[in-house]
Amino acid sequence: MAPRRSRPAPAPAAPVPAGHAGHARAGGARIVLVVIALVLIAWLGTVALVLRAAALPPEASGRMFVLFPPGTSDATAFAAILDAGGAPLRVALGEFGWIVHGEEPGLAGRLAARGALAAFPGLPAGMPLVGCLGMLAEPAGRPVLPIRP
Repeated sequence: MAPRRSRPAPAPAAPVPAGHAGHARAGGARIVLVVIALVLIAWLGTVALVLRAAALPPEASGRMFVLFPPGTSDATAFAAILDAGGAPLRVALGEFGWIVHGEEPGLAGRLAARGALAAFPGLPAGMPLVGCLGMLAEPAGRPVLPIRP
């Protein structure tokens, strides 16, 4: 019987330079972050376009949802609504969203001139643009302007 020949040992792997051990993982994580960032940018752009298209024209009047910049106080928004000739019905979405009514044409434009970001109409079948966070119809048994302590 012939003697068994042993296989040669594999050559040692080249040493990995310091700081490059997780390079492949870091590259994959960067790709994921870039994809997430691109999706968020596309989503925000789409939302901005849809909201801009849904906004009322400056000459609009009637009942509407008015959006003020975040951080606008109740008193500032209330004064802007009154100054524009509107009647503030109720707060929606915290302090920067209001349900407003006014019959004089141009209410939406006057509100924009006084700091409102946009005014939106109610949606079909009485559903408001702000979803479950605000309502355009007065709920039964509740005052139009709720009194807060």
